Amino acid sequence: MHESAFTEAPCNEGPGDLALILETYQREHKTPGFPASGELAGFAYGLPLAPSPDGGAAS
Repeated sequence: MHESAFTEAPCNEGPGDLALILETYQREHKTPGFPASGELAGFAYGLPLAPSPDGGAAS
């Protein structure tokens, strides 16, 4: 699903990006509090961002 959503413009993610997402998911989906059951209909996934240098919101 990620590949079909993010390989075209404007994201233009390549095979390395997809490999990183898959690697991260394989580790994180085993974390307590990350349940998954049933048929996948969609997903939302977030990663923590470092604060911006000026102290404002990360972009």
